[in-house]
Amino acid sequence: MSLIYILEDDKNIQEIESYAIKGNGYDVRAFDDAEAFGRGLQEMKPDLVLLDIMLPGEDGLSVLRRLRSDKDTKELPVILVTAKDSEIDTVRGLDLGADDYITKPFGVMELMSRIKAIMRRIKPMSDDVVLKSVLICMSTVLLSPVKSVPHTVSMIISLVSTIPGLERNSRSISYSLNVSSTFSSSARQIRLS
Repeated sequence: MSLIYILEDDKNIQEIESYAIKGNGYDVRAFDDAEAFGRGLQEMKPDLVLLDIMLPGEDGLSVLRRLRSDKDTKELPVILVTAKDSEIDTVRGLDLGADDYITKPFGVMELMSRIKAIMRRIKPMSDDVVLKSVLICMSTVLLSPVKSVPHTVSMIISLVSTIPGLERNSRSISYSLNVSSTFSSSARQIRLS
């Protein structure tokens, strides 16, 4: 299940966001300030962050800069959710690396639609769907004439790389490549016997 972090100091808004996100099948953790959020990031990296700009202590834009400058979080999707509604604020937030910008007050349905749109881009296929696609690719290659083991592995990797969403799913990629190597070795032994 996908995990979403909320960094929002207003408890009412934090509660509304959390309720909507949980109601749509996501796990959620909420933080009141940048320090607690930083500790949460060290424990577990979320799939997406909802980030307020006006926070006590370190502000949201500073948190966003920090996220974008860290190699572990620079690709982490961030939606700024803020009362700052001028065009210059929106442009500044997006130019600093936010993936989306929502102004308060916001509609919960719109918030969830924007979250779902980003989640579709970052997690377009579940591990099960990716694994099934990999197995189909491997069986296609197995049924074709084998020229050599390296050629077979190369064909499998080429086919696997065409599966939509696989490029964002590093666990599946490494698993697929390991399975492909093992599978081609087995195929070679079967064909040689």
